[in-house]
Amino acid sequence: MVADWVVVELEPAGAARSGLPARLAVPREVAERGDPIERVRAAEWARAFVAGHADHELAATLLAMTTAEPYRRLGERLLREERFEEAVPALARAIELTPFDAASRFNLAVALRRADEPELALTALDEAEWAYAGESAYHVLRGRIWEALDEQTRAVLAYERALELAPGDGFVLERLEHLGALLRIEGPDGEVFWLTPGDFERVMRHELASASNDPDQLVALGDRLLGGGHVALAASAAELALAGSDDLPGAWALAGLTRAALGRELQAREALGRAAALDPSNVAVARALVQRDDDPEGDLPRAHAEVQRRPASAAAWIVLGDYLAAAAQPREALGAYAHALDLDPALSGAEHAREALRVLG
Repeated sequence: MVADWVVVELEPAGAARSGLPARLAVPREVAERGDPIERVRAAEWARAFVAGHADHELAATLLAMTTAEPYRRLGERLLREERFEEAVPALARAIELTPFDAASRFNLAVALRRADEPELALTALDEAEWAYAGESAYHVLRGRIWEALDEQTRAVLAYERALELAPGDGFVLERLEHLGALLRIEGPDGEVFWLTPGDFERVMRHELASASNDPDQLVALGDRLLGGGHVALAASAAELALAGSDDLPGAWALAGLTRAALGRELQAREALGRAAALDPSNVAVARALVQRDDDPEGDLPRAHAEVQRRPASAAAWIVLGDYLAAAAQPREALGAYAHALDLDPALSGAEHAREALRVLG
């Protein structure tokens, strides 16, 4: 014990996350009041303690802390200013002087990731794991680094651990959604639920079964599923809807679009043809009948053929107008747009055509 000073024992991991050693000299009055111990104040105390007790067993550690303090502060300031490459050497020097400073190791990992050095960032983060393993932020950063390394499975595991430590964290939920590990569904009252892909499929198949006697509801549900990229589920909705009503345009449209997405081209074209015959105003169907990713140069000739096949289809004329516009044939495109809107003045999905006619027609 030293007059006017108390050596306090800190919880090692918590101290390291604050950039502090596990043993620290604190002014007696501070210890008696139970004031919180912060790195900046601790560095000032260390400087004063070393000045008067250079031969104390803690002097070397505390002297290192005071020496490292300017580098630590500089590194953190450069991080805040997003000068990541400049922050790296400052933080590295702080760590060299004070190996116990896990906070600077964490910040170094942040700087290295943002400086496009994910391998080095992972190494720096590994060295802070002992202090941060129970912290959500550590696992979030680990997930970000694994993403940068294109290790999606490992990123998912890191984010899942972060979510265990911080349930409901919006950023983590969004990253897991982005990586396909979670899906969001919205309840009738607007509440959002997060499900694994397996749970999502079970819930959706239950919804489809519940709506099996309502083809219109099945089509609406299938359209939402297709829009969300759930092609197989959307295809199931389409087939169930067709089983209930084989003259429902939306069901044939959904069947055609899902069959095309699943690579069943002949069946897709058959379904899309039925949909176009039942609803000549469905632009998505008209476009799907014309557009082929493996033969983009044939899209315009196919669009011409489609309006010859279905001259009363407003949707087919809109699609032809779009391809004519893309082929730098504006006069012909405007003519196609005008004809489409003559056939169906309220045509949905033709806002661009109306604007083109307003401005150029």
